Amino acid sequence: MLRKVHAFIDTAFGEHLSKTQEFLRIPSISIKQTGLVETAQWLRNYLETFGGDVQFAGSPDAPILSAYFDAGKPRTLLVYGMYDVQDVEGQIWSSPPFAANIRKLPGIGSSIIARGACNSKGPLMGFLNVIQAYKHIDEIPVNLILTIEGEEEIGSPNLSEFYSKKRDWLKSKADAGFEPFWAEYGTDVVHPIISLGSKGIIVVELICRGGNWGGPTKQSVHSSTGGWIASPVWRLVKAVSTLIDDEENILIEGFNNDVLPPTPEEEKILVELSKTFDEKRTLEIMSAKRFKFKEKGVDLLRRYLYSPSIHIGPLMHTEGDVIASEVQIQLVIRIVPEMDSSKTVDNIRRHFAKMGYGDIEVITLAHYPYSKTHLQDKVVQSMLETYRQYKVKPQVWPMSASATPYYLFSEMLELPYIWGGLGKAGRSHVADEYASVKGLKLFEKSIATFLYKFSQT
Repeated sequence: MLRKVHAFIDTAFGEHLSKTQEFLRIPSISIKQTGLVETAQWLRNYLETFGGDVQFAGSPDAPILSAYFDAGKPRTLLVYGMYDVQDVEGQIWSSPPFAANIRKLPGIGSSIIARGACNSKGPLMGFLNVIQAYKHIDEIPVNLILTIEGEEEIGSPNLSEFYSKKRDWLKSKADAGFEPFWAEYGTDVVHPIISLGSKGIIVVELICRGGNWGGPTKQSVHSSTGGWIASPVWRLVKAVSTLIDDEENILIEGFNNDVLPPTPEEEKILVELSKTFDEKRTLEIMSAKRFKFKEKGVDLLRRYLYSPSIHIGPLMHTEGDVIASEVQIQLVIRIVPEMDSSKTVDNIRRHFAKMGYGDIEVITLAHYPYSKTHLQDKVVQSMLETYRQYKVKPQVWPMSASATPYYLFSEMLELPYIWGGLGKAGRSHVADEYASVKGLKLFEKSIATFLYKFSQT
């Protein structure tokens, strides 16, 4: 059956490619609430052509799609996907970000250039194309439960409640969790990757308003008054600058108190990983001259994967050349085992108060914890066997520095999980995001192989 499915993918790939481009041409920017309902409805229509029972849940403005494909098989895979993407504002693209044009990239070949091609509408469509291929040939080799959200890029605020409401049913049905995603995208794209965990995330908004410290309190004023009226923008910038030192070490008291080092098993994986990790190539890929830390080898990998980080989002106020009465900025904090979200935010509040910025409001917008899975889990071994069939030896990473809500698999449902699929893609979140055309076909074939192998466990 697998050979027939691969042959069908070869035959139907032109249609699959066109369908993927069609999907990518729908802007679905969650931070701006752009095109989310339209995209969800497009997905619903496509899934229903496979005979899936598709329901909308969560926010009506960014629906979660829930679909169940009962093939009467002994194994069931719970599949996570996302249809929202990051904003493109301020980025300079060589091809319009929602045109999904195909261009040749040096060293990569013909590629779809589009926001979401890599992260994560491209791999989602690759997976759905595999379902279509299996349904055309015979039947899907495993039962599938799909949950596809449109709010991942803003912290998945409604996904936890959705999983919580369906927890008992999902636990009774699912054997493992899975997200289709490029194994050849990541820090070192020379090697496909298998990751056994991911960091958690906290998104907070900082708000600075005019008050007793200075600044306009009721309305914004012309920027020329900056000669004698203080600016909430400058105050917020100075407050944020106290969070780190010159090397971006975090200076918040108590911030790292609950951070755990890697387990002995994870340390062994780190040591093994360091043998094939190419620091020079990684810097080239990141277009960087140096790492911000002095460590090398396994020490650099350990710090990268097992240390929290703070990223600054855009500084926002709604007016132009003014001293605004209120300004906001977002912080994206990636947390590691065993950091607690509420305690971390409290530490930030205490830090600002200690530094004389207690008037700055700190609001938690979204958060979820880290997750872990294990190398010996059957679903992980099925992915490893898939890569071996394609004569690929992946790098095994004990943790991913990115944050994805896999805790819903590992913590809420107590399920093993894996993400993966061969094929090259890259430039996630930045201009000229791409997915290789050849890589998309390889991705579909590897996903078809993975589903078959998992059905045999």
